[in-house]
Amino acid sequence: MDLPCPGCDDGTQLHAWPLRAHDPTAPHVAACTTCGGVWVRPNVLETLVTEAARQVCGDAEPQRASLSTAGPVVYRRCPECGVSMQRKNFAGVSGTLVDVCGQHGTYFDHDELPHVLAFVKSGGLALAERVDRRERARNAKRPQFIPYGQPGTDMGYADPNDWHHDATTEFVAWAADVLHDA
Repeated sequence: MDLPCPGCDDGTQLHAWPLRAHDPTAPHVAACTTCGGVWVRPNVLETLVTEAARQVCGDAEPQRASLSTAGPVVYRRCPECGVSMQRKNFAGVSGTLVDVCGQHGTYFDHDELPHVLAFVKSGGLALAERVDRRERARNAKRPQFIPYGQPGTDMGYADPNDWHHDATTEFVAWAADVLHDA
């Protein structure tokens, strides 16, 4: 597996490492011996997360990292396709920002993969599901708005169930202006 390290970004290569020592059939990750970053393909990450979720410890409080804002934001390139990856808070609430290529995998900086797996083992996925459910319920109660108006005018928002009223009002106002100017 000859892939460039997204963390080093200097030509350093990632090296394949089996997840279980002495088991050549075990899934592999690609790790950098220079910066300690790890590249994980989607199917391997799913396996890791599933195994960690089976080890959830009863009523443990999820271990969340605090999001670090130190240093500049760097958008890393996928080592497989070269496209800039998205930075995402793993599971939305873990506090660990990872770099994700939706097609090829996830890059974890040094120590991020162990933090993510500890988060999962401590019940973090259940927390993420509760937060997601609460957010969906909150959004369902909010009125849905759609933009209206013409380019170059002040854009407002209208209730999508009342779009015909706003369109009619705008047309009548336009027609009145045209007749007034005639």
